[in-house]
Amino acid sequence: AYMLFYRRKTLQRPTEVLPSFGVPDFLLKEIAELNENLDSEREHYDSAINTIRIHVHFSTDYLYENDTLVPKETTKTGFDLTIDKRKSIGNLKDEIVHDSTLIFLHKAKQLPAGLHLYEPIESERD
Repeated sequence: AYMLFYRRKTLQRPTEVLPSFGVPDFLLKEIAELNENLDSEREHYDSAINTIRIHVHFSTDYLYENDTLVPKETTKTGFDLTIDKRKSIGNLKDEIVHDSTLIFLHKAKQLPAGLHLYEPIESERD
């Protein structure tokens, strides 16, 4: 069995009836500390699940041979970048290049024949 209680929205709660009314100060302090720890853990968890690591390749590091992209032997191909996946594509481009260079982003996969480019990564907000 359930009972529902309704209270008028315009009804003001008396000031002497606070959520902490009758609760000892040491418990209120402990609750506040636990809430701060929980907030800190929540921020850490949120950051951990939304952080991704990508490897950035530049077109200047590759040659187009036999219908595939083959890395140049003399250069190191790209660099690793850790980003927050909730940010926009514009933020990603800013992280990669800090000047006004025009760049195009693609998903890519390393195959036995060479690097294969998939669909471009674009944002409607940019």
